[in-house]
Amino acid sequence: MFKKLVSMILIILLFTVLVACGDNDDEQEGTANNSSDTQAEEVTVSDDEKIEEGMVVAVINGKEVTGDRYNTVYSQTKTLLYEQGQDVKDQELIKEKALNALVSQEVLSQDVENQGIVVSKQEIDDYINDAKSQFDSEKQFEKELKKLNYTEETFRDQVALQLEQKQYVKESFGKIEVSDQEVESYYKELKKQSDDLPKLEEVKENIKAQLANQQLQNKLNQRIKELKEKAEIEMNI
Repeated sequence: MFKKLVSMILIILLFTVLVACGDNDDEQEGTANNSSDTQAEEVTVSDDEKIEEGMVVAVINGKEVTGDRYNTVYSQTKTLLYEQGQDVKDQELIKEKALNALVSQEVLSQDVENQGIVVSKQEIDDYINDAKSQFDSEKQFEKELKKLNYTEETFRDQVALQLEQKQYVKESFGKIEVSDQEVESYYKELKKQSDDLPKLEEVKENIKAQLANQQLQNKLNQRIKELKEKAEIEMNI
């Protein structure tokens, strides 16, 4: 059951932590879902890794970001890196990636707000109810949330953010079209690496979706980079 919630969390992090973890993540994307539940449960955050919840970690365009948000993103980043099979003993590296993710979250969230994008309470409720339906009881759901450093309230906030960002992406970039030529070129490159592949017709739609997602993430990376360059950012840790 824990794995199902981890998968949902990773989807939520698509436009935040994944985008912010660095240039090497493209080759690692998609590996998270291959690890076991036991692996995910082994990820813990020590008291030494946490900071005081009320401490102002950063000020971004005049808005204070506090330690409670940092601790949550730090925990999520560590879990994500572990799920990707990376070494999570380097606390400074995790801290750097978490701060980068936190800044990316905030500048993107501010741009979403500036564009007047909002999601309804019903949309959020539907998403959370779907998450709860993956578990045998609400108590078990809350237990698994806790493992990921979430309360139901903070999870709800993150769901709202993710849904807003999905709408933001749709409005900002529209539908991304992938040509048959691009699909064929990608398939030929795959064939060079392995002869044991299904026929192109069988995997065409999957390849097209993957290439569209890559293009989308590139566009989003560029947008976040531009927002960061324009932002006034004061880091306190």
